[in-house]
Amino acid sequence: MVSDPSQPPSEFTPPGDQPSPGERPNQPGQPGQAGVQPGPPQQALGNVRLHVQGSKAMRLVTPSVKINGQPVPVKFGQNDIPVYAGPVTVDASTQWMREYGQAQMTFDVAPGAGVEIWYAAPQHQFTTGSMGYERQKPKGTAVLVAVVVLAVLIVIAFVIAAA
Repeated sequence: MVSDPSQPPSEFTPPGDQPSPGERPNQPGQPGQAGVQPGPPQQALGNVRLHVQGSKAMRLVTPSVKINGQPVPVKFGQNDIPVYAGPVTVDASTQWMREYGQAQMTFDVAPGAGVEIWYAAPQHQFTTGSMGYERQKPKGTAVLVAVVVLAVLIVIAFVIAAA
């Protein structure tokens, strides 16, 4: 199935406590509202479901994420982040010695709905990350494999030369 990369393939109903009609949503800064940005007190909420690909075992550094310029704590795997409905910008990057793996995406979140996005950090520090509406392939895999193969060939050459 081919999908338009500029539009989310589908929306989901965000989990958690949704305000009932006439009820005021929690204000920013209250527990459970980590990604909610300041706005009008009665503005509707939506949800961003951010999948941070990878694992603690494979990657030593958890990516940094900002939603509408505000830092949001994330972990590897699925992260459900409440946001005010409307335009949302998600920035992600990773840092080890220097910042790398930068990726950004802007989309609209409808009131009471959610948008599912995926972020994959690259395999090395010399390229950008990947972000989209579907599972992402990490960039830099071919370069990483080439470097490992080259290192193995050099070791083999030294062993042969020493024999």
